[in-house]
Amino acid sequence: MPTLTEFGNIQSFGPDEFEAFSQQRLFTSLGSNLTEGTFSVPGSPGQPAHIKGFGVVFSYVDGPGVASLEFFNGTQSLGLFMVPGVFDSNGPNSQGGFSFLGVSFDADEIVTRVLIASGSHALDVPFEGVEDAVVMDDFIYAEPITAAVPLPAAVLLLSSGLAGLLGVRRRG
Repeated sequence: MPTLTEFGNIQSFGPDEFEAFSQQRLFTSLGSNLTEGTFSVPGSPGQPAHIKGFGVVFSYVDGPGVASLEFFNGTQSLGLFMVPGVFDSNGPNSQGGFSFLGVSFDADEIVTRVLIASGSHALDVPFEGVEDAVVMDDFIYAEPITAAVPLPAAVLLLSSGLAGLLGVRRRG
C-alpha cells in the first residue's frame, strides 16, 4: 500500500489540512512534538560545528505559543523564540497557512543545537478538544562553522610546527 501524502497515513484530515511551501517535503516528529537539531561539519558526521542563524517554515500554526525555536550552546539556553500564530485564537474554523521564524545571532553566541516545538502535541497522538497540529516544511540555516580547536591541541599543533621549522633550519 503506498504512503499517503501530507500525513494522510497518520491522520485522515492531513491531506485536506496541510500544504507544502516548497515541493512536497513536509515532515514532523512521531511520538513527540519536539525535534532536536545538532550541527556537524558538512561531509564529516560527528565533527561538531555551530551556526549563526536558523529558521523553519511551519505549516498550519493557528494560535500563538504552539510552535517555537529554542537555541542552545551546549546546555545553556540562548533564548526561546515563539512563532506568531495566524489567528488570535485556535478554533475549528481557523485554517492556517505558512509561518516562518528565523533567528540570526550576530554577537559571540555559539549555537550548537536547536529545539523545535511544533504544535500542541505529536501528530500521531489522538486529538482531544481544540488542539493545534503543526508540521514543518523547510529548514533554512547558515553554513555550519567548525568548532574551535581545543587549546591543548592548538598548543601541541603550534609546538610541532615550530619544531619542524627549527629542524629544517638546522639542516640548511
